[in-house]
Amino acid sequence: MGIRGAASSGGGHTIEDEGTPLTQRDDLNFEGAGVAVADSGGKTVVTVGGGAGISTTSNVGLGEGLAKALVGSDAPFKSLIGDSEISLIGNTNDVTFSIGAAIARLATIQKWTAKQQYLTNLFAIRNPADTFEYLFASSAIVADRTITLPLMTGNDSLVLLAFAQVLLNKTLTSPVINTQLTGTAILDEDDMVSDSALKVATQQSIKAYVDAQAFWLTSFGGGDTPVGDNTEYHGSSAISGSTNVHARSAPVSVGCTASNFSVVITANGRTTSTVFSFNIDGINGNQTFTVVTLDTGLFEDASNTDTLSAGERISCESAQATGANNITIGGYSVKFVA
Repeated sequence: MGIRGAASSGGGHTIEDEGTPLTQRDDLNFEGAGVAVADSGGKTVVTVGGGAGISTTSNVGLGEGLAKALVGSDAPFKSLIGDSEISLIGNTNDVTFSIGAAIARLATIQKWTAKQQYLTNLFAIRNPADTFEYLFASSAIVADRTITLPLMTGNDSLVLLAFAQVLLNKTLTSPVINTQLTGTAILDEDDMVSDSALKVATQQSIKAYVDAQAFWLTSFGGGDTPVGDNTEYHGSSAISGSTNVHARSAPVSVGCTASNFSVVITANGRTTSTVFSFNIDGINGNQTFTVVTLDTGLFEDASNTDTLSAGERISCESAQATGANNITIGGYSVKFVA
């Protein structure tokens, strides 16, 4: 609508916009749904009301806004509420956030040197340029759990499953180790030369060492029947006569060198000497010694050796020049080196 007034040069009232004079016009137009004009007491009364459509409030940016939609002439705002460690102090012109206690508590718990964020079941640390991130995730969170760090005496690192790391001073209880073992405490020494009380040998080293060592064939007790293959052979207990073959073994399984042929005499009633020989398939070998009249104890040929082939049998033979008195053999033994 228009209001007709005096010309601007006629000394009428000046129309201003917040103190700045506007160009004076003969006609003034008031627009808006809230404008009302009426004659009253010989003058025209213009009423400019508020209400919807006259003024609005809006939020700037993508964050949570404070402004709400207008309600009539009321422009409501959301309330600000501080939690237990954030205080809000309001006066005529501003609102103060007091968060000193919260910052102090945060400083005592963690100190960040890069960007970080919290997501659902995730915790992310990003580099300062905000181009890469490490994500910390849990498989499932179904109850409260506490992870306790030990007393740290220096800088350290966490142990990860797929990352190769050197661990120091760790005690493993009932570990399951698959595939292989390596390291300076695992020795591959066929001769066991280091003789360490703190290190272990490989299976191959143990087998090679045992294969290279001598083994003993020993007979004790009476009877002429061998027991087992290259294990124990029983010698005659009380023998008489000029020549006797005692305790013939089963065939040896591999070629080897025999040495240290020995006999234990537990009783000796003979009046002449007895010669004992190491016998291979019925033929006396290089190893031999003589037990003189009435002697007992351990007798050994520590100087000579005999060579055996696979399949040959061994025995102990005694020979007496004259007389038939008994001599008792407690057993005989020989050392084999394959």
